[in-house]
Amino acid sequence: MTKSTDHDAIVPQAGPADRLARVERHVRVLRGPALAYPDARLIVAAAARAAIATDADNCITDWNAGAADVFGYAAQDVIGRNFQEVSRARDVFGNPLCDDHCAFHSMVRAGAAPENFELDVLTAAGEKVRVSVSVVVVLGPMVGEYSLVYLLTPKRRRRRADEAIEKLLAERAPAGRTPTGADQRGRRRQPRLTSRQKEVLALMVLGRNSREMAEELGVSVHTVRSHVQGLLKALHATNRLEAVSRALKERML
Repeated sequence: MTKSTDHDAIVPQAGPADRLARVERHVRVLRGPALAYPDARLIVAAAARAAIATDADNCITDWNAGAADVFGYAAQDVIGRNFQEVSRARDVFGNPLCDDHCAFHSMVRAGAAPENFELDVLTAAGEKVRVSVSVVVVLGPMVGEYSLVYLLTPKRRRRRADEAIEKLLAERAPAGRTPTGADQRGRRRQPRLTSRQKEVLALMVLGRNSREMAEELGVSVHTVRSHVQGLLKALHATNRLEAVSRALKERML
């Protein structure tokens, strides 16, 4: 039997029914006489984000409205086609994925599940979109039978954060002027901040709260708060206001 859950995503595993992992919220599960197997179609239909199901040959079998929004293709235009042919996906280093997504299928056949990762895909209009990807392995009742469900979250929200940072930098640095040696003398050595800490600091300067920063960065509020705590420690600040004050005074951005 299967257990209900409030978790978002899952990787079903071979074995007794109670080892089946968590499925998208509220997804119904098909029940067999001894084992219960999730249905890829139901996972795709119920997913709150873009979801695409493929068979063992990497051909698209299901495509929800979220996927249509991301890629600009209707389901009838892509069902039966090779997913790589449709998505033209590349990894974050610009390398194209193999046509049959061989790495993912090799892992599944070896009894493993892909970790979450990011890809750059192309829309029907040729626009490049970076997406965060979770791969759900959906086992079938027959040995070796499975589907892959790709759950995609576009990273478009990051653009707003990038634009805000660029605007802030433009406002803080007068055109045509660079810091001189006199400007630099007497200052404390600036701490080394990670790129994400700099993003968070810039959004703090703009007055964003944790929820707003999480929305713009495309991460959880918990993750934002962790970055804020690391930032306060790096800046030797006791609160956000003190951190922002030092950032502006010392032109850290």
